[in-house]
Amino acid sequence: MKAKNKPRNIPLSQNKTEYSEPIRPQKKRVLPNGYRDSAVFRFLPFFIYATILGVLYIGNTFYTEKKYTEIESLKSKVDQLRIDYRTLKYDYLNMAKRSKIDGKVRKNGLYPTNTSPVIIEVDKD
Repeated sequence: MKAKNKPRNIPLSQNKTEYSEPIRPQKKRVLPNGYRDSAVFRFLPFFIYATILGVLYIGNTFYTEKKYTEIESLKSKVDQLRIDYRTLKYDYLNMAKRSKIDGKVRKNGLYPTNTSPVIIEVDKD
């Protein structure tokens, strides 16, 4: 095994200058200097931003497709209800014709008159 801690203080006799530099504590780094400056770490915020945008885009696509299928199913229901409305309207208008009314009332013993209606006047005395 290599020794991790090498002595920093060199005696003055071996030092080329007359004084030695003081020992400074080194900061422990998580990653070496070479990794910190690599392209991966420089573009990491962009990658995170692009990933978030991608997730939002995919979620929006699913939401849009869901709403589109709901709209299409509601359109088919509206078309069916429109057909039902027109059928009922035609039936009601057809039942209100005079010939249809005459046929139904004859079953109860009522017949249409051939004379015009008479106005009845009442004296106010």
